[in-house]
Amino acid sequence: MPPRNGSPAGREELGEDAEKMAPGWSADQLRGHLGDDVLAVLMQGADWPQLARQLVGLQQAGVDLGTFLPQMGRMTAAVHQAVVANAARTKAEGTDRWADLPTRNSC
Repeated sequence: MPPRNGSPAGREELGEDAEKMAPGWSADQLRGHLGDDVLAVLMQGADWPQLARQLVGLQQAGVDLGTFLPQMGRMTAAVHQAVVANAARTKAEGTDRWADLPTRNSC
């Protein structure tokens, strides 16, 4: 079967039934790992069906979502804190004005 939707060749695709079930299945799987408010916001996003399919794919590949998701959350929080701290530091140093210089002067 040829790759669909720009997916890399050789990657196993979900069957049509699995793709249709992915959003509901993923929501059920995530319920124990995410707060209901976070899950509700994710499910309202336009990219929820794609995210759900990716989570199903991870689960099918043997990824333990109960371990993976909390670790991903901790990494995301650490990156966010580092970005906020860096922004505050560059603003305090007065070097933040140089941050957009390459994009302003690009050809």
